[in-house]
Amino acid sequence: MARNRRKQPRRDALLEAAVEVVGERGVAGTTHRAVTERAEVPLATASYYFSSIDELIAEALTAFVKQRAEEIGLPHQGDVAPAQVAEWYAQQVMGLDKSKRLAFYEVLLNAARTPELAEAARNALASYQDWAVAGLNAAGAPRGSRCRTRVCRIGTRLRSAPSGRVAGK
Repeated sequence: MARNRRKQPRRDALLEAAVEVVGERGVAGTTHRAVTERAEVPLATASYYFSSIDELIAEALTAFVKQRAEEIGLPHQGDVAPAQVAEWYAQQVMGLDKSKRLAFYEVLLNAARTPELAEAARNALASYQDWAVAGLNAAGAPRGSRCRTRVCRIGTRLRSAPSGRVAGK
């Protein structure tokens, strides 16, 4: 059984490196060797902390998605124009460098096959829905409006996608 230590520099370096490698090579192309080389730690370090490459990838991507959700602040309520909300939302979604954006997409693509990633994907998609609803609030969209209802319906369906089923069907 791999050791599951928290707050250790080498372990944290492995988690960060795994996200970068997944963003560059995809989940299928991520290996212990590639991750440890990127983290600049000995190859055996990965086995010390994680029992498999799948465990390392799942934990790295889960931590990445959680951290990303915590970093993004919701738009301010009040006198905000819809164009400002749209700009804010685009910055939040596209504000990541390419490698991290691709790692996020890898979470979504692999969630249906990897139960450990499904929860991370659902949480990330719920965060995006929350941001979209907050944006609608900031733009003054009334509750029950067609646009608001559609955003919520789309969000609910997207959140169910990582499990392989579609909500409402």
